Amino acid sequence: MDFIHEQYDLIRAETRTGEITFRIQPKEAGKDKALKSTTRLIYVVRSADVFLYVGEAKSSLKTRLQRGFTSYRHYQRTKVARGGYKGYKWIELFARVEKSQFSVDAFLFSKEYTPPAQREVIEAIEGELVYLIRHQTGTWPRYQNEIHFNNKEGAEDVAKAILSAIIKRK
Repeated sequence: MDFIHEQYDLIRAETRTGEITFRIQPKEAGKDKALKSTTRLIYVVRSADVFLYVGEAKSSLKTRLQRGFTSYRHYQRTKVARGGYKGYKWIELFARVEKSQFSVDAFLFSKEYTPPAQREVIEAIEGELVYLIRHQTGTWPRYQNEIHFNNKEGAEDVAKAILSAIIKRK
């Protein structure tokens, strides 16, 4: 399965009320499809060389991150989770550092699937990628809460290609 690999810097910012938020900036001009894409994608959040989180999104990368930050801020203010979701746990680290060195690798896939099949394939790749990170580094991504396992043919090969792409472009 072919994919497009885009890299972004995740920059700490504040809302008008002083709460934590982010700006996302492509590392290469013109490589920002993941910010607008509405097809499923996989994204990997890192701080320097430390893998923090692997996720999949059914919306654009920008929308997915905004939802995580909005839920995190809501939980910090109210101590009530939105629909059971408290936002990304890695925002705790992001919030503590003045100048964050966070990056996001996004992977968009060229093959089109019907929605149920697409989700199964992308989740299978996500699960394989998290496992490969664990196997290669000796630890799970630091803030990984869950992974979806789904035995789909070819998912392991795609996950290996994704991890190789991340390592080559560090």
